[in-house]
Amino acid sequence: MSKMTRREFNLIPIATSRFEVFFLFLLLFVFLKPAQAQNRIDTLIDKDWKFSISYDGGRKESTAEHVNLPHTWNNHDIQSGKIDYYRGVGVYRKEIFFDESLDGKRVFLRFDAASLVADLFINNKFVGEHRGGYTAFCYEITPYLEYGKENLITVEVNNSWRSGIMPLTGDFNIFGGIYRPVHLIITDAICISPLDFASSGVYLTQSNVSHESAQMEVRTVLSNGHNEAKNFLVKTIIYDENGKEVGHKSSKAQMGANQNESLVQDFVVEKPHLWNGKKYPYLYNVKVQLLSDGRVTDEISQPLGFRYFRVDPQKGFFLNGKYLDLYGVSRHQDRLDRGNALTKEDHEEDISLILELGANAVRLCHYPQSQYFISLCDSSGLIVWSELPFVNLYTKSAAFEKNGIEQLEEMIHQLYNHPSIIFWGLFNELRVNQDDPTNYVEKLEEVAKEIDKYRITTAATDISASFDTITDVIAWNRYFGWYAGKAHYISTWLDSMHAVYPDRCIGLSEYGAGGSIRMHEESFDKPVEPKGKWHPEEWQDHFHEVYWSVLKTRPYVWCKLIWNMFDFASATRREGDTDGRNDKGLVTYDRKTKKDVFYFYKANWSNEPVIHLVNKIFRVRERQHINVKVYSNMDEVGLLVNGKEIGRSKGNDIKVFEWKNVKLKDGNNFVLVRGLMNGQQYTDSCRWWYEP
Repeated sequence: MSKMTRREFNLIPIATSRFEVFFLFLLLFVFLKPAQAQNRIDTLIDKDWKFSISYDGGRKESTAEHVNLPHTWNNHDIQSGKIDYYRGVGVYRKEIFFDESLDGKRVFLRFDAASLVADLFINNKFVGEHRGGYTAFCYEITPYLEYGKENLITVEVNNSWRSGIMPLTGDFNIFGGIYRPVHLIITDAICISPLDFASSGVYLTQSNVSHESAQMEVRTVLSNGHNEAKNFLVKTIIYDENGKEVGHKSSKAQMGANQNESLVQDFVVEKPHLWNGKKYPYLYNVKVQLLSDGRVTDEISQPLGFRYFRVDPQKGFFLNGKYLDLYGVSRHQDRLDRGNALTKEDHEEDISLILELGANAVRLCHYPQSQYFISLCDSSGLIVWSELPFVNLYTKSAAFEKNGIEQLEEMIHQLYNHPSIIFWGLFNELRVNQDDPTNYVEKLEEVAKEIDKYRITTAATDISASFDTITDVIAWNRYFGWYAGKAHYISTWLDSMHAVYPDRCIGLSEYGAGGSIRMHEESFDKPVEPKGKWHPEEWQDHFHEVYWSVLKTRPYVWCKLIWNMFDFASATRREGDTDGRNDKGLVTYDRKTKKDVFYFYKANWSNEPVIHLVNKIFRVRERQHINVKVYSNMDEVGLLVNGKEIGRSKGNDIKVFEWKNVKLKDGNNFVLVRGLMNGQQYTDSCRWWYEP
């Protein structure tokens, strides 16, 4: 989408009356000069849909309600902990008036995602079916439209379990609905195709990138909707972050009637500014214009970030030739009262919290996530692992294998130009049951490399099997100290794996422990039962302190990714303080409370001043003599209780400051900690109540 198109038309509600259509096209054709007009209109049609649940296999519908997109019908039944949350058919309908002036144009509908299967009808005529809940799909609806009248759009969405569609299972929920935006795209008869895997139609492939120069291939997929051959010109311009042109190329070509073709242009950029993660996420802008008869008929802009990277089995991850300790979080896309129907503001809040934490990487599990969220990663410098929803189970069927390949192709094509994406994840925690998935994983690896030779393939595993050596690198999900053993076992396990497999790149894709902000205890006699109801926040703190003390000293662990950034819904769980909830997040499901462990990592990862009293919300204390703990990145922290100086602590190498056997008085106690950073004092405080 061109910057002009986004600026002019996304602010105008999609036309639902003849007057609105007339006004929309008056703006387009009167106020824009023909020689300058980009004839693509890309506008959201998210407002005022009619939605109904469809029972009995679609034969009986509930009363329709008016909804806006994004929308899911599972935003409340899932969060209530229902194991049998609704998985079935939901029907969305919307009428749009198409003016006669559109006759001769091409009209497309692009859905950013709908879960799990979506059937599209225009004026009750079947257009197509998309299988997969996490990638976009696009259909041309031009042949189905009736101009000068209202046209009915119907989308039947079904989130029922299907044996031939990924994922078959997982420790997360399959929400139903059109839960990402829907675009109405109008183009000239000759255009940059929106139909190539629902991608932008423009692919930027970089190679031989260094600080001295970078090579780039721009491949543009073109579509001629005319019934005759057409001559055209493709003009590609590269702009730096200030809008200054740094390269351009124009190519003449001819395309046959009703044909689709790709045109390739090669560029060399001297002395490129590199996209350097959070240190400097430098973004170029690549604009591709399609001109026919001297007129711009279409235009697409895409982000470009030059970078090179590698993973070394001994030394870890390198970005642009320099070691980068790759640490961060995993992220599920759902939240309280929204389900997975997130707004732009929701995505912005999520990434703001991840950046506040100090993370430099994010694993988007266990499925492709919003392109808007990934664009925020591009501009903020987060390294991204994007993942195919191949989770736990494999079934040897033609339908399942075909669907997995289709979803992989869609993910890579649609996300191809995002510089933040370094890793393509092919599976998570596969099991070897009656069907061995090894040959299929090999096929997925082959498909990924056919589409994108440049990026690194990876996977998350929790067992040793033949398929964990297929991807370029591998990472492990390990929960010592939660599901089995003691937390410090992680050091022995990592070192033994590294010793046995010195030439393999080993990462830690998941580690974490549950923690409830409503549950607290003074000390531990034994580990917490993970499937039990008692998930005290202090055990989560202990777990992460042990793990990070191990991970921070092992650069060969190429990724260190916490499970999870946010609590999330998982209907089958019956543990912690809320049924249907995985409580391993550093932040609560509603994003309102940062748990203590959030500040632990912020103290270790962030350059912002951090001083945080641990257990602040453990307000009623059970013992008169307690241990006081602080997470801080300051050199020294002082503790005062009821105005009395208790002492100063230098802390340890994981930013933990402690005072042992601190005495509380009966009743109300005011506790204050303070420290200096760059000559400025910072404090944190709380009140604890002790009653004998």
